[in-house]
Amino acid sequence: MIPLLKQNIKLAFPIFLGQLAFTFIGFIDNIMIGRLGASPLSAFSLSNNLIFLAFALNIGFTMMFTPLISEMYSLGKIKETKNILFHGFVVYTVLGIILFIILKILLFNLSNFGQSEQVIKIAKPYFSILLYSFIPAFLFQILKQFSDGLSKTKIAMYCIFASLLLNISLNYCLIFGKFGLPKFGLLGSAIGTLISRCFLFFILLICLLKNNETKIFFKNLISHKFKFNSTKQIISLGSFSSFQVFFKIALLTSSVILSGKLSTTAQASNQIILSISALMFSIPFSLGTASAIQSSKLLAQKNNILFKKSLQSFFILSLFCSVIFTIILQIFKNKIPTIYINDNSVIFTVASTFAFLSLFQLIDSLETIALGTLKGVKDTLKPFFIAFFSYIIIAIPLSIILAKIIGIKGIWMGLSIGLIISLFFLIVRIKRLYQNS
Repeated sequence: MIPLLKQNIKLAFPIFLGQLAFTFIGFIDNIMIGRLGASPLSAFSLSNNLIFLAFALNIGFTMMFTPLISEMYSLGKIKETKNILFHGFVVYTVLGIILFIILKILLFNLSNFGQSEQVIKIAKPYFSILLYSFIPAFLFQILKQFSDGLSKTKIAMYCIFASLLLNISLNYCLIFGKFGLPKFGLLGSAIGTLISRCFLFFILLICLLKNNETKIFFKNLISHKFKFNSTKQIISLGSFSSFQVFFKIALLTSSVILSGKLSTTAQASNQIILSISALMFSIPFSLGTASAIQSSKLLAQKNNILFKKSLQSFFILSLFCSVIFTIILQIFKNKIPTIYINDNSVIFTVASTFAFLSLFQLIDSLETIALGTLKGVKDTLKPFFIAFFSYIIIAIPLSIILAKIIGIKGIWMGLSIGLIISLFFLIVRIKRLYQNS
């Protein structure tokens, strides 16, 4: 078990660092915008979560890209790997265009989300600029999932680190008007994010084109012959996987809308909690992605015994990290919120909700690994129905009910209960697949 733990950590660690750096961008933005006040932070929360809701669909599609690439590449099938890359680019680009149009429609309907007039007034111009950063973001995601599938996880990690430094520098200067640049406030964050995301996509593309082991897949890629049959597997697997992620993000976005209906203080508090949750999610995300890669390889090699041990090792790592995070949150629960904002009512609300966040994060971590494992073995249909039932039918209505009783704590309690139900059915699904293999 120990050698397997080391192997899985080695695979997941660059993914974790890259995801952490990517999430850290949002973390820093939250801190800087929090200095502008509760209303800008609420506008930032509403806009980013709505855009990320669309981005989640793209992430879900491209997450199936990784195990497909990993399976073909591990078997030494270079032509088949290149074929998946080409058709993946076609499918995901079309999807990205559709999602961009949907986001444009959402921009003109922000006032229909039941938020305060002040928040909507601030959010609209910010949203309109941030919207265009969606394009380089989803193009980067395609390349990242491809390089992860080749187990070249460090390439994207280094690119994200470079983008992190650029984003923090630009946002700081443009939000507060430093070094002779105009003071744009919240709009400065949107401009800086747009520039850094364009940089992120182009630098990863250049790295992959120059790397000796990856550039062969891009040679004459544009002239590759399109085959409709080759898109069927990508679409069928990716669509169900995409909606799994969409339901998860819809779950979190519901917390934004529900907290906004409670008060501006509740919404600002919820955004801080979401930011902290996103930082903590970097580990389960990396473990889930690594589990998908390992599962696809072990499936191709028909090594069922190692498959079971690999899954156990990922669960052990997840539990260990969740316990550490819970301890940190409880020890520093009154200090962490002050990093974001100086509003005492927001600080108190955040600190009092950390116990519910700890429970949510623990269950979310285990569930993410279970989902990643099933993606690795190309099982997406039943997890899709599990996610829909647990998130949409159970968690969101329960959060609405509990929010009316105990406020923001009720929102996160409802989300946690939905995840517990999802985790139970996913584990049952994995056991059945293993027993029947």
